[in-house]
Amino acid sequence: SHFFQNLLNEFYAKYEEYGLGNIFFTYWIAVNSNSITAAVHYGALIEKLQAKYMKIQNVSYSKILDKSVFKKMRKQLEGQVEAFELTDEQKEIFLNKIGNMNTYSQKDKMDFFCNDISLLRSDIEKLAWQQRNDAAHGNDISDINQAWKNTIILKELVNKFLLKLLTSSKFYISYLEGSPIIKRI
Repeated sequence: SHFFQNLLNEFYAKYEEYGLGNIFFTYWIAVNSNSITAAVHYGALIEKLQAKYMKIQNVSYSKILDKSVFKKMRKQLEGQVEAFELTDEQKEIFLNKIGNMNTYSQKDKMDFFCNDISLLRSDIEKLAWQQRNDAAHGNDISDINQAWKNTIILKELVNKFLLKLLTSSKFYISYLEGSPIIKRI
C-alpha cells in the first residue's frame, strides 16, 4: 500500500506541471481505441511527454545549428538552388525544403529524450517506435500481428516514461509476454 500511496503522491505533485489531466485523457482514449489506431495515440502521448519535459527542463531537441549559423548556410544553399537550371516550380519546392533541414528527426528527438532521462530502450522498443513513425507517414503495414504487438510495446513505453518522469519508481509491469511481469525501468 505504501508503494501505491507514494505513486499517487508523486503523480499529484507533478499533476499541473506535466498537464496530466490532458495526458491521462489521451491515455484513456488510447486504451479504449482499437489496437491499430491506439498506436497513434500512444505515439502522440510520447511526443507530448517529450515536449513537456523539454519545456520544464528548458532544453530543446529541435534545431541542429544555431539560428545565426543556419541563416548563413541557408543563404548559401538558396544561392546554389538558384544557380541550377530548374523550373520555377522545382526551385520553389527545394527552397521550401531548406528551412526543414535544421530540425532533428523524431528518431533523434527520441534518442536525446531517452538519454536525458537515463532510460535505455530495447531493440524491440526502437523498432516499434520506428514502425509507428512509418505508419504515421502512410507506409504500408506488412505484418498485422507485429503492428498489434508494437501497440502494446508503445503502451509500455508510455508507462515507462510516465513512471520515469513523474515518480521515483524503478519498476513497471510488462504485459508483452502475455502475463504480467515486473521489470526494471
